[in-house]
Amino acid sequence: MLVFQLGMVNIFLCGYRGEPISATQLFEGFREGKFLRNAGGMGWRYLWLLIWGLIPVAGPILCIIKFYSYRFVPYIMLAEPEITATDALKKSMAQTDGYRGKMFLADFLIALVIGGILFILFLITFLVFMIPTVGPYIGVLFLLVAGLVTVVIAALLPLFMGTIEAVYYDKISKENPVN
Repeated sequence: MLVFQLGMVNIFLCGYRGEPISATQLFEGFREGKFLRNAGGMGWRYLWLLIWGLIPVAGPILCIIKFYSYRFVPYIMLAEPEITATDALKKSMAQTDGYRGKMFLADFLIALVIGGILFILFLITFLVFMIPTVGPYIGVLFLLVAGLVTVVIAALLPLFMGTIEAVYYDKISKENPVN
């Protein structure tokens, strides 16, 4: 699973850059005998997120900060096949320095908008159910529409967020190159 994330990162980045996409890109993390390095690097990233998250009281906040610090690890591991997992973590922390808050705010606003849309849909559905006599019949229709919208958002959200992350990496790696 961890190595497939590298493939998805590659697909999102190529798609954002307008390059051709193929199904073989999903297996990018398995190429050139780099499976153990890639799996280890991604596992190392998640191990450190777990460690930060286990700190009492401040752990969840530190984990969120470190999540944004380590966000570019898969991109760095793909772009630089010779880099070690620890160096990829360090480079990601250096690249995201000064951008973590902006990325968090952008992700928070996206979640807020999507949550607001779903809340309004289900609120309207609830209010329609309150209409005497015909409310339950029309409400079921509204509930089906709200459910369908929820399913569509749930299906498309990973694609949207993956593309947003690729945009972050492409923009920030050009603005803040770290050697």
